[in-house]
Amino acid sequence: MMDCNLETINEISNHSKLTELCINSSELTPQSAHLIAKLSNLTNLSINRCSIADLGTNNISQLKQIKYLRACENGIGSIGARNIGEMKNLTLLELSGNRIGDDGLESIGKLSKLAYLDLGENEITDQGLKSLNNLEKLVTLNLKNNKITNLETISHLKLTNLDVTTNKIGNEGAKYIAEMKRLKVLRINDNHITSDGAKILSGMTQLTCIFLCDNLIGDEGALSIGLLYNLEYLDLKGAGITGEGLKTICELINLRRLHVSHNQISDLGAKYISGMNNLTALNVCDCNIGFEGAQFISNMQSLADLDITKNNLTTNGIKLCRNMKTSKKLKYLKI
Repeated sequence: MMDCNLETINEISNHSKLTELCINSSELTPQSAHLIAKLSNLTNLSINRCSIADLGTNNISQLKQIKYLRACENGIGSIGARNIGEMKNLTLLELSGNRIGDDGLESIGKLSKLAYLDLGENEITDQGLKSLNNLEKLVTLNLKNNKITNLETISHLKLTNLDVTTNKIGNEGAKYIAEMKRLKVLRINDNHITSDGAKILSGMTQLTCIFLCDNLIGDEGALSIGLLYNLEYLDLKGAGITGEGLKTICELINLRRLHVSHNQISDLGAKYISGMNNLTALNVCDCNIGFEGAQFISNMQSLADLDITKNNLTTNGIKLCRNMKTSKKLKYLKI
């Protein structure tokens, strides 16, 4: 990546054989975007945070060879999306932090070669999602921080990676996510999911990673998530669980990373976790763990990364955890 002023951008525009260019946070403007349009051989362009707005996309869209375009936080609206919709060779498109809206999605939905699409923070609703239902090659979709409640219109897509963090999916919307049988990675943080929603998601046994932060699924929901036997990464930060909720989770033999911070798992939860012999990363920050819990965790041989801050370990408990760094595999310790 370069730190580019207009003079530098002008100089770059003379290098007609360039195929890749990253000028994030540069002085590129709607008026100077025509300089980039001279680079007809570009296949990979990153212009995040360049304030090109809709006007600048007029020039960028002339680059017909581009396969990878990153244009986050550029003030692009539905008119700019229409221009980008003319770039038919795109397989990766990142447009988070713009204002595409539902109207702009109609054009984006015509980019039939897309495999990766990031539309986070774009004021998108359920109505707009209908425009994406023909993207048959799409495998990764980021819709975080929008206004989505229902994914029914895209539940047939062959997605393997979905991020719907901070929407309004709820338990009802979880039903349509559960229909996505190829999904491997699901980020559904902060979506009003309760134990009922967790029960619905528990049938997605193909999942390897699930992020359920800030959904109050409670112990009942945690027990349901423990049925996802292929999980390698589980994040239940702030999920309203206690030690009892870890009964089934501790039986996930493929789990490598577990994040259960800001719950009340106490020493009982630490006891359950200590039996997870394949765990390499653990975050139990602010979990009401005392000296007894520190004893359990200090016996874990496989941990390489541990965050046990904001607990009630006592001086002896802290000493036990510090000793892990000298006698075991632990490389990163926050205490």
